[in-house]
Amino acid sequence: MGIKLLASQKMHNWKKQYKKQLSLLKILGKKKGPFRFNVAYIKVSDIASQFYDEKKFDLEFRQPKLETEEMRRGTEGHENLVKSKQKITLEEGWKHIFTSKKLFLAEFPLIVEYKKVPIIGKPDLMIFVKGRPILLFEFKFSKYKKDYSSYHAQLRVEGLMLKELGFDTSTLLYVIIIAPSEMKKASKRLNIIPNLIFRKYIENKEKLMHYGVDEIIDNVVIYVSKFHTELAEDDLDWALDYWKRNRDAKD
Repeated sequence: MGIKLLASQKMHNWKKQYKKQLSLLKILGKKKGPFRFNVAYIKVSDIASQFYDEKKFDLEFRQPKLETEEMRRGTEGHENLVKSKQKITLEEGWKHIFTSKKLFLAEFPLIVEYKKVPIIGKPDLMIFVKGRPILLFEFKFSKYKKDYSSYHAQLRVEGLMLKELGFDTSTLLYVIIIAPSEMKKASKRLNIIPNLIFRKYIENKEKLMHYGVDEIIDNVVIYVSKFHTELAEDDLDWALDYWKRNRDAKD
């Protein structure tokens, strides 16, 4: 009886989340909204750009610029990372989150309404164990090895989105992986890294949570940090003040 009840609860949970995501998807179809530039929702990628250089982001949003070579390389790198992954629907994704013992989920869309502001993100990679998110990844392709505040802000906001969706994020870690631009096609080499971090998490979760990781593997820099709700809320509240027109863009 207990097993049947557990299975029934899992079925209820994933269907409930899936239906909620479907209802929020309707917002994405709106052409105009109440926020700055008349947008109807905020993208996590735009929030990250605010942390990198908000004044520049504000200007480029008003006057979109052509794609740079580094932007193109980054896009190619992400495409190569996910092209070998099995494509699944939104419904299948939510079902697998709640019914799989272990799940690696790449570029899966998340939509939440945070303080009445719709936010959409698509994490590069999430790892779930028995319905709990434990690792959140962001891949960067750049000649610079620094973990900029914008990288951390992006992952913190994505972690907060998981919390807002009702997930237990008390043991969630986020991982920034910075690879040289020329490695954009080396998806097999890069795909090994999440598995290595996952094994470290399983072997010694407490050590990772308390000390994190800063290391280099095959010329790829890896930063592992613990997710903190308070820091994520501070980041998101600061960013949303701009979209709500409570302040102008800051230097």
